[in-house]
Amino acid sequence: CCVTAVTKIDNGLLVAADLLRPSLSLGYPERIGHRPCGGDTMRTSLPIPALRRARKHLLEHGECLADALDGRIARSWRRSLDAGLVADGRVAEAVQTCGGELGHLLARNHELLSHSRPVMEQLFEQIRDTQSMVILADNRGTLMHTLGDAEFLCKAERVTLSRGASWHEQHRGTNAIGTALAEAAVLAH
Repeated sequence: CCVTAVTKIDNGLLVAADLLRPSLSLGYPERIGHRPCGGDTMRTSLPIPALRRARKHLLEHGECLADALDGRIARSWRRSLDAGLVADGRVAEAVQTCGGELGHLLARNHELLSHSRPVMEQLFEQIRDTQSMVILADNRGTLMHTLGDAEFLCKAERVTLSRGASWHEQHRGTNAIGTALAEAAVLAH
């Protein structure tokens, strides 16, 4: 499965597609970590045993093994630990913007939303029936709009991939949205 985050930080735009394994905090992420592949994109394919060794070393020694992970992932793991997130495989409690606060957030980003929706709809048509979704988040990682197959959106809601949820690294650990924002770079998985 794939995780892709396309980001344009200067105006707060973050569109992510194919976000199947969103909870990649310091638990047992199955596929993050290695081989940059040109530009600001990073593809990951570190074997699971090597990834688990790198994770174990981080938890026991507080530092990443040199050359064991892509630098962006290693920095994200460090930021997650520094934020006090526990690396026990559990998903951190969701930080959710709702009610009037969410209304104000959406109003402040009205222009971004109106320009993004047609692009998101076109992208969604390309991934329809693939158990994937398209997400628009603000520059703080708060989800403002999501599109996806109904069945997949139900699964996504179980891990708080829904409007108003924060996917900032300080709240969720290493993940495509928060890490792309923190690194100001596109991440691909």
